[in-house]
Amino acid sequence: MMRMIGLKKAKMDFEQLAEEIWHSKSRLLIERDGLPIAVLISIDDFEDMMETIGELSDSEYLSSIREARAEYKRGEVDTLEDLYKIAEDTG
Repeated sequence: MMRMIGLKKAKMDFEQLAEEIWHSKSRLLIERDGLPIAVLISIDDFEDMMETIGELSDSEYLSSIREARAEYKRGEVDTLEDLYKIAEDTG
C-alpha cells in the first residue's frame, strides 16, 4: 500500500522523504485537502515507468507480445526441457 502524506508535511520534510524514497524504493502519495495531487517515486521507478511507456508506444513490440500470447493459448510453446534440448543441440 502506498503511504500518504499531506502537502504541508511533505514540504517541511521533503529532503528526508526524498532520501527515504530513493533508498527504500517506496512510493509516497501527496495530498492537499484530502485529494491526491502528486506522487513521489524513486528515480529507478521513474526510469522503469518511462521504459514501459516507451515499450507500450512501440506497435511492433506490442504486436510481438500479442502473437506470443496467442501462441501460448494455442499451446504452441516449448517446455523448459525442450529449450534445454535445443540449447544442447545448437551447442
